[in-house]
Amino acid sequence: MNRYEEKKQARINRYREHAEHAERESVARYQRSNEIAKAFEGGQPILVGHHSEARARRDQKKIWDNMEKSVEAGKKAEYYEAKAEAAENNQAISSDDPEAIQKLMDKLERLIEEQSYK
Repeated sequence: MNRYEEKKQARINRYREHAEHAERESVARYQRSNEIAKAFEGGQPILVGHHSEARARRDQKKIWDNMEKSVEAGKKAEYYEAKAEAAENNQAISSDDPEAIQKLMDKLERLIEEQSYK
């Protein structure tokens, strides 16, 4: 594997690592949100003025915040996975590719053929 291919593979791997990390964070936040929400499974409403009101409101805020961060991390994971796919399927000819000259010549020949048929 030449230097160009190593750099390309490193970029793909880096994007995949970011995607996996974000996915793990998304799952962890979701699970944390569900753990906190178990306290509300019985359907007990917040008792306004009761000593438990402040904690119940804090817990609801934590549930909401964790769920929101879970969704954000999920979107981030999708973003990085799409970037990895794009990097993997990239057919652009890079100047640091040792086969760049041959690829450019092949492309030029193909374009000349296409133009001559029109």
